[in-house]
Amino acid sequence: MRSLVTLATLAVLATAAIPAAAAERQPGVDEQAVLSQEVRWMDAMTRQDGPVLDQVLAPEFTLAGLGAPGRPGVPRAVWIDNALHHLVVQSERFDETHASVFGDTAVVNAVFSWRGVFNGEAFTDKVTLVDVWVRRGGRWQVVSRLVEGYRPPED
Repeated sequence: MRSLVTLATLAVLATAAIPAAAAERQPGVDEQAVLSQEVRWMDAMTRQDGPVLDQVLAPEFTLAGLGAPGRPGVPRAVWIDNALHHLVVQSERFDETHASVFGDTAVVNAVFSWRGVFNGEAFTDKVTLVDVWVRRGGRWQVVSRLVEGYRPPED
């Protein structure tokens, strides 16, 4: 009987701690902050806004393809140079986004459509993105983007 009382007490204490922890985390606030940064980043790319790109991209940022794990990624400096000097974005939009936050790290899965001109060649593309964000000094920065051509879900 005593062990049942102990188990019941532990169960009550454990469930009582859940609402307090959830209240501290403020569900949805961090996810919205990261998704807002995603939009800010792509808007800055479209406007060729170097200062915003410099704030959003972490020093160690890399862009890589999901289908080529052994291939070196595109480093931050090259990505920013391409965005500012070689790319004209005519339209861009997030078709889907989902953010998951794990403390000071976040992962965003997205479907992104865009159209533009890169080094004089027109393109239209729809891709799946996986972005990894870290919070430093209260500010979210993207450290990695993995990209792959979009494949519609199978029925």
